[in-house]
Amino acid sequence: MTFNPSDRVAFLGSCFATNLGNGLAGVDCKLVNPFGNLYNPASILRAVQRLDSDGMFTPEDCVEMGAGAGKICSFEHHTSFARESAGEFLKNANEALANARIIWKSCNKVVVVLGNARVWKHLERGVIVSNCLKRPGYEFEHYMLKGEEIESMLRSIVEGHPEKQFEFRVVPILYKNAEEENALSEKLLSLAIDSIF
Repeated sequence: MTFNPSDRVAFLGSCFATNLGNGLAGVDCKLVNPFGNLYNPASILRAVQRLDSDGMFTPEDCVEMGAGAGKICSFEHHTSFARESAGEFLKNANEALANARIIWKSCNKVVVVLGNARVWKHLERGVIVSNCLKRPGYEFEHYMLKGEEIESMLRSIVEGHPEKQFEFRVVPILYKNAEEENALSEKLLSLAIDSIF
């Protein structure tokens, strides 16, 4: 994908997406990971749905971080959004969301960088999280998404935005002592991208 000064570009996904977006010169209007780094397709889809909606973050979205962090964040955000109180978190998160929506709704090109097909689902809330927020492991179910699930998520993003040009990339997040899972994750993501383009 090439970019022109007139383009309005969004970068969503892993830290590689953040680096790409922050390093892009010559484009005046860009949106770079408005919820922080996201690695799995489910979290990226949820971010897109949040950008498309009119809903703001509410006290119900607030989660106290674990491990004695003493901060509040949400399961949709990277911990860089964490603040000392729910009020501070909501103010920051909703300001960032409102600003992001302005660019998202008018952007014509989107780069999505996928890092992993593995997800963590919060058992009590029943949602796949973008970040476990240092909460205890027993609160989550950890599993690999199926190929058809990934394809459906990515297709939903693309088909829901016919006015935007998409480019998907896989820059795998590798886990120690998990070579087979790492290879499977990368393969599932790559196959899902190939199936929709």
